[in-house]
Amino acid sequence: MLLVGIDWADDHHDICVINEQGQELKHFQISNDSEGFLNLLKEVQTLEVEAKEIAFCLEKSHGLLVDFLLDHGFTVYPINPKSAERMRDRHASSKKKDDRFDAFVLADTLRTDRHRLVPLAPDSEIARELRALVQDREHLVQAKTRVVNQMTSCLKEYYPVALEIFSTLQGEIVLTFLKAYSTPEILSHLNFKTFRRFLEEHHYPWKMVKKTPEELYQEVRSPKWQMKPDPVVQKTKSRLLLALIDQLQTLMGQVKQYDQAISELMGQHPDNDIFSSLPGAGEKLGPKLAAHFGEDRKRFKNFESVQRFAGTAPITQQSGTYRHVQRRIACQQSFQNTLFQYAFVTLRRCLWAKKYYQEKRKAGKTHATALRALANKWAKIIFTLWKNRERYQEHIFLASRQQHALLNAS
Repeated sequence: MLLVGIDWADDHHDICVINEQGQELKHFQISNDSEGFLNLLKEVQTLEVEAKEIAFCLEKSHGLLVDFLLDHGFTVYPINPKSAERMRDRHASSKKKDDRFDAFVLADTLRTDRHRLVPLAPDSEIARELRALVQDREHLVQAKTRVVNQMTSCLKEYYPVALEIFSTLQGEIVLTFLKAYSTPEILSHLNFKTFRRFLEEHHYPWKMVKKTPEELYQEVRSPKWQMKPDPVVQKTKSRLLLALIDQLQTLMGQVKQYDQAISELMGQHPDNDIFSSLPGAGEKLGPKLAAHFGEDRKRFKNFESVQRFAGTAPITQQSGTYRHVQRRIACQQSFQNTLFQYAFVTLRRCLWAKKYYQEKRKAGKTHATALRALANKWAKIIFTLWKNRERYQEHIFLASRQQHALLNAS
């Protein structure tokens, strides 16, 4: 068997080929383009006559190079960069680092620890598209949050009353209002009749605010808000505000388009029935969970591997009489956030989840710890459903849970 380590870089890749005895057979570099990929194939094929199988190891699980290798039928083992760094220490205590050495370490990791690694199994086109859309949507949401934070900072500098009128800056009514009344001076000319008509036309949520139009108008016109900002500050910051509003409206529209595309794609996903059956998952969390789990049932050996990968399972540091349990930091952060969000949603949708959370709180656990424990529980449940291709049915789960409790009691 030939074992190939690839040290990935933006413009080139270092390749190291070794045999099962750890002997380096070849080292070369390829460019990060189609010509370089074909050179890799050519170099490997010159040695292929000596091997029945060729396996690749690199610190990436996706990308053009990974797709190229999978398309040509090779076995690819992705490895976590932190794990690769620790493997490097095993070979050189001097902390030496160069691309050729890193490629050798990756190849040798396949030789010694291949039984611990899970090869990539490409998902269907629908699953891969869903995963990409979910990831890109998250980036758009993060960009939207940054713009909202910039708007908040901008308004605090010259127009703080705008932050008191609305509870959020991400509604169309808010952005329309700020465009029409972008400075305190313009707002000062707003009479009650016009103010009320504007809010009614845009369906202002009075029940959520719990204030009458008169009370809200009086608050807006309160003397404490009648501060006159420096003319230069008002002129420059109002211009910035309008620019940020345009950015935010664009991002909000793009997120809606992504939501629609994700919803349509999820309807075609082979595991749609599983994730749509989860209480409270809806059109947001269901696709995110499906994207994180993927389609390959061999990807996770058991539910514990899911809990470790997603970071819901704590880690224990123990030596002699010392024992300390702490939150797992090294994990797939976006997967962890998705499970935490889902656990929080189920507090209002599942009675058993709410009781489980409350028991943890009564035991002295913080909100974050109790929620992590609930997310850990859901990771096990979802893995079992996903593994067996079954829908979530609460009465079956509760019956199984009760039976399990009776067995433990006996």
